[in-house]
Amino acid sequence: MKKLLIPLFIISILAIISCGDSIETPTIATTVNLSAFSALVDEGVEGGTLIGTINGSTNQGSVSYALSNVDPGGAIAIDASSGDITVADASAFDFDINQQITATATASNDGVSKDATLTITINEVEMETPKVIWTGPTVTFTKVADADPADEANQDRITDNVWITRGNDGGQIFNIKSESSANKEASPADTEWAIGSIENIDNLTFQPFRDALGKPKDQIATDLVVHLITDDIYISLKLTAWADEKNGGFAYERSSM
Repeated sequence: MKKLLIPLFIISILAIISCGDSIETPTIATTVNLSAFSALVDEGVEGGTLIGTINGSTNQGSVSYALSNVDPGGAIAIDASSGDITVADASAFDFDINQQITATATASNDGVSKDATLTITINEVEMETPKVIWTGPTVTFTKVADADPADEANQDRITDNVWITRGNDGGQIFNIKSESSANKEASPADTEWAIGSIENIDNLTFQPFRDALGKPKDQIATDLVVHLITDDIYISLKLTAWADEKNGGFAYERSSM
């Protein structure tokens, strides 16, 4: 009976295949990383505003995010997929109530998780006080030539702090409530002036009377705005007369309360 001869190289190949079946692929452990998050946010933000995105990573697949220990509770939310942090309760972003919002952020993948601190500092915003602007009925004031500036009838007593008149030796108007006579550089005291319309008040440049107007006689019928500094009131005013002679005559129209 003849023996079946198997070539040596075939035996070698079969041996290699047999050994290969026993090799196992090593398991790679899942790792997760997460960085601490901090942000500065102005008070008064609206609900849903994006504050920022927390940064997490993993060596395989993707991470999911969650928040815990949020203080004050419910102030913020996080998107589980993107890590976007948003305003959930706008009322919590009030500097007078909270100066900081804190939480623990967690990134997870395949049963492995990593925590990091989350801190949001609330920035106090100084709210601009609305301007007080008088837009009431027009008041006409006239000081006739040589009239006594010390006489109440020759003073436009706009408020308790500002009484406008003019001396009889020429010069400019002054605030007789706090000045005894006109000072070319500063009078009328407690006021500042601008050329322009009160409707454009936010774009006007306010200066002392002479700096703003130059020669008052050249500004007859020009729209002016006057800021009463202590009272913090803005009025519109228009010169209607200005005597060149040293007799103190002048007149104007202005808005009232």
